[in-house]
Amino acid sequence: MAETPDPALLAAVRQAYVRGQLEAPIEAIVAHAAAAAARVDGPAAVAKFEKLGHFADDLRRQLLSTVSCPLPTGDPAALRVLRHDLRSAAGKVVNQCDVIGVTARGRLPAGAAEETARVRAAAWRFIEQVNTLFADGPTAAVGDLDVAGLLHTISSTPQFNRIDPARILLADDTADNRDLVCQMLTLVSAHDIVQVPDGAAALAALDAGVFDVVLLDVMMPGLNGIEVLKRIRETARWQHLPVILMSGLTWDDAVVIGIATGADDYLRRPFKPDFLHARVNACIEKKRFRDREVAYQRQIDKLLRALFPPEVVDEVRDAGTVPPRRHDGVGVLFLDVVGFTTWCEAHRDRPEMVAEALQRLVKDMEEAAQKHGVLKIKTIGDAFLGTTGLGRPDPDPVGTLVRCAADMVAAVAGHPHQWQVRVGVNVGTVIAGIIGATQFQFDVFGSTVNVAARLQSEAHAGGVALSEEAWAAQKRPVAGARRVVENVKGVGRMAVWDVDLKTVERTTAD
Repeated sequence: MAETPDPALLAAVRQAYVRGQLEAPIEAIVAHAAAAAARVDGPAAVAKFEKLGHFADDLRRQLLSTVSCPLPTGDPAALRVLRHDLRSAAGKVVNQCDVIGVTARGRLPAGAAEETARVRAAAWRFIEQVNTLFADGPTAAVGDLDVAGLLHTISSTPQFNRIDPARILLADDTADNRDLVCQMLTLVSAHDIVQVPDGAAALAALDAGVFDVVLLDVMMPGLNGIEVLKRIRETARWQHLPVILMSGLTWDDAVVIGIATGADDYLRRPFKPDFLHARVNACIEKKRFRDREVAYQRQIDKLLRALFPPEVVDEVRDAGTVPPRRHDGVGVLFLDVVGFTTWCEAHRDRPEMVAEALQRLVKDMEEAAQKHGVLKIKTIGDAFLGTTGLGRPDPDPVGTLVRCAADMVAAVAGHPHQWQVRVGVNVGTVIAGIIGATQFQFDVFGSTVNVAARLQSEAHAGGVALSEEAWAAQKRPVAGARRVVENVKGVGRMAVWDVDLKTVERTTAD
């Protein structure tokens, strides 16, 4: 069971609770009254709204006077006096709103009339809060607030949360201030604190090292803290680095300017160790959370680049998909290993050897494709599908694929199992995009792809076959022989050009 809180502490919490509950409607009254006054003109109307503003200011002063002294929660008579005085002050606001509504009906600008209605509503909310908070009885002035529970939570929570040591940059022109902050920060955690005496040194330290949080004194010679903060936020690699400003200035505008410039927090001197620890720890956790998020995003990017072509990764990351689109002038390469199925069947009792051999084959194909800027679309067992001119322009897609195919044929010829491949090359229009509902794959499809696959099946072992369209599209023609194949599956009669690989300038793409 929680211990009974100290009566003085209970009274302080009640005081703070009352102030918070009543200040909110008063601030609304003052703000809406000022907004209404700004929307009217003419001496009579201005005078009425000036009087409304005067009553609003009086209500604020009355509240401050009330909560600046201990609340007489155990004295019903005194509570009734307080309730009467506050309600009377708020009643003047309501009455003045009613006067404005009656005397200026139909003549107020729409904005002024709306703001006046908001003032009146806020004044009534204030009166209702007064009736609740200053009601007679032993629970006066706390409403439903569990004061004892709140105080128990606060008292049982450690003031200094231990945190893994961080690297902190501390910039302050006063050595005593730097020493004091260092002592406070090292009470619990063994932080690595780099101390510098001015803004220029702070920027130099940031250039030279990596930090988790920066503590900046606002008033320093040369570059002041605000100017250093601006430089930090203008530098891409520091933009997300947490910065806490410190100052003895009591000028509220300094706080506003600091936060608006990008400070994560603002500490006014003198500050207690627990204040400093709480703010610094929060910033360190924020920095580490962002670091984890960045690392996670890098892992996602790495995975996306492993699953999808680099040309579409950005669109996949931003939009989640790549809608199918038409692409013209795309070169398509289709490769298959001769007799691979028979070889696999012969070695079915050694699956690890089959997988290792296939892995080497795919690696050789990927290296050749990368060398020539060919986009790998997918592998299906021993089959390889690649394109060029898809996403990135290629002035000679057929030439690129022929040189790539020549390298692939040579690579496989040196394979330990002495495999051979057949390669088909075509050029034309394809449809490309991500397909799948739960398992996604970037793919290309259309007659251009189908014909490349048929050309592969008609190519000679260790050879490369081109379609009539691909042969005609070459920018630097190679030697080859034309033949006609009857009854090609799905195509019918088709002309095939067998490339003389000895005439392919394979080194031109290195």
